Amino acid sequence: MNGRYSYPPQPDLSGLAPAAHGHGMEAVAGLTPALNGKAPLASPSFTGAVALASGSAADPALAFTGDTNTGLLRSGPDTLGFATGGVQRTTLDSGGTLVQGHTAGVSIGGTGGSSPVVQAHGTSWSSGIGACRWDGASVYGAQLSIAKSRGAAVGTRGAVQSGDECGRVWFTADDGAAFLPAADLRCWVDGTPTAGSVPGMLAFGTTPATGSTPVERLRIGNDGTVTHRSNATVVIDANSHLGLRSYTVATLPSAAAVGRLICVSNGTGNKRLAVSDGTGWRWPDGALVS
Repeated sequence: MNGRYSYPPQPDLSGLAPAAHGHGMEAVAGLTPALNGKAPLASPSFTGAVALASGSAADPALAFTGDTNTGLLRSGPDTLGFATGGVQRTTLDSGGTLVQGHTAGVSIGGTGGSSPVVQAHGTSWSSGIGACRWDGASVYGAQLSIAKSRGAAVGTRGAVQSGDECGRVWFTADDGAAFLPAADLRCWVDGTPTAGSVPGMLAFGTTPATGSTPVERLRIGNDGTVTHRSNATVVIDANSHLGLRSYTVATLPSAAAVGRLICVSNGTGNKRLAVSDGTGWRWPDGALVS
């Protein structure tokens, strides 16, 4: 069956003129109304493919009686569209990308970015994806799971290694030409995995002014150690002890910002803690660092 198929069927008998009597079948009195009046098939079946016209959002190729602007259409080569109320709401493109609220997937992340296989687009606060758990007997809520395996094929197992990225959350924004990353949250394998245990680390990154990619700013190691700026200074160790960045007397930074604390590794009289006063660094007794 080729062309558009309307269900229940509405026969068009024009042009069917058997040579035996020379009359079109529509000319046979009462035949068309009689066929049109037949009840629709409860469970129609077809042998082979059913070819449909492409259709449109306003007039889908596969629609419903009494709701003809809601249904399935072919919105482009190898692309399916799902319409309701005459508007294409969802698209499944040739690459398998499922897009809600738009007719095509969008690349996110600028150079080296990707076109996620599930996307939601819109013009209001509701342009998002939600997960709700309804369970009166549990304290737990809905979950967002991001996973990584070194399995060579989908569905196969392969243990990860220390330093592997488990997953990443991108925060991107439009610069007028593309969506570029403004910040990210990454999880890395932080140690050698063993059976039943994968040690992890979280890293928080932000993109600097004039930069194009996020730079790591804060890290939480598998033991709870909090490290600032690309593993440079331990701010809080695993025992909840505060850490200060260390300098020597010769390498003191600017003291223009008031109230900053540093450690001076070679201070006179074994003094170590120094505080900035806006013009210089001073020991707790008020003397200038020397």
